[in-house]
Amino acid sequence: MGERRGLDMVMDPERSVDLAWKTLNEYGNEVGWKKITNTKDAYNKPSNDPFVDLKRHLSAKEIKTPYFGYAYSKFNVPSKRRALLLFGANDMISIWINGRRVVNELETQGQKDREAVEVQLRSGENEVLIKVGCPRDQRLGFVFRLAELDGKPFADFQNE
Repeated sequence: MGERRGLDMVMDPERSVDLAWKTLNEYGNEVGWKKITNTKDAYNKPSNDPFVDLKRHLSAKEIKTPYFGYAYSKFNVPSKRRALLLFGANDMISIWINGRRVVNELETQGQKDREAVEVQLRSGENEVLIKVGCPRDQRLGFVFRLAELDGKPFADFQNE
């Protein structure tokens, strides 16, 4: 997988998100989409940590090669608007909004509001696809939120 941690590989979810999609990983284990929450920690206790830790939801305990994972969500916006996409990741990230790549293989850190990109949201349903990759056996995850162009939360919808 190498230096790009799998982010240079175009996989099925990047072409079209199908939540029933499954495939076999390099170890022969079935992988696919599953619903997770960030409101509870690994011990099932309430959590306010904005970092979405994808690695803790994987079945593999030790990963010896660079690896990547996806997150996907839909959200409704009352009206068309420009927005600030604020994010961070451990340690590389690509992001698509409504099928358009707005962040491409950016190397960053998993800190809240570490990076910012201005994006266009449409009225009604919007989609976000996030792909993160990291070197072997490190914490795989990201922080993500959408805000007004000044960084303040939207008054008319929640997305954190």
